[in-house]
Amino acid sequence: MNKIVIHNDEIKKSKISEGIKLDFILKNEFFSINSIKFNIYEDVELEIDYESDSESRLDLFFHVHKGASLKLFERREGKFVKVQYKYYVDEAANVSSTKIYDASGSNELCIVNLNGFKASFDMNFKTIATDEEKYTMLINHNASKTCSNLNISGINIDEGSINVNLNGVILKGKEECMINQNGRIITFNENDCIIKPNLIIEEDTSIANHAASIGSFSDDEVFYLMSRGIDYETSINLLTKGFLMKNLNVTKSQEKAIKKVISNYWG
Repeated sequence: MNKIVIHNDEIKKSKISEGIKLDFILKNEFFSINSIKFNIYEDVELEIDYESDSESRLDLFFHVHKGASLKLFERREGKFVKVQYKYYVDEAANVSSTKIYDASGSNELCIVNLNGFKASFDMNFKTIATDEEKYTMLINHNASKTCSNLNISGINIDEGSINVNLNGVILKGKEECMINQNGRIITFNENDCIIKPNLIIEEDTSIANHAASIGSFSDDEVFYLMSRGIDYETSINLLTKGFLMKNLNVTKSQEKAIKKVISNYWG
């Protein structure tokens, strides 16, 4: 397994195979932010652990070359993180991303360019918000028969609030593309949360779907568990854990890491 550990905005550990070319560009008189560039040339799995104990900023670039596949797992813990992602996905290339965050004050911009025929991008993102968080995603379908699937799940506790902008673009002439956007935020406070699914579709042969919901678990979900002898607090804990663990395509060690993050709040 390829793995990188990043503390604040610097690489502390890395284990990378030949299928990945990594460039770390330190901030200098020309670049005000540390940058990490990944070139993916074959089917690879990559795990990135982020830890921050002070305000940090970082640019991440991923270029997945023709026919290659990137399976990416990201775990982020800490605070006051600003990150910009840029993905470039070539013909018949694929990105499958799973993210679990416990990082208060996160502000993230992710731009995905599906540049090649039958390129695809899938993301399953989970976050536990204890402070204000903002996430903006832009998926550009720049070639025909490209596909993107975004599943964003958030839990809002303490002083947390989550603002999510999901943007998908299919311009005229990019035929038979597919966009799916799904966002759900479970709130345990009175702070405002926002999900904005925005679709710009100019091609009649393409398909775009979106769904968004903000609120608590439904009475039916809670009643079902309580009717089987489970008390209210335990029912909420079980529903929360299930919500954060749902539809994750991860290894056993990654699943263990996710459960460890969740156990910080729901033991």
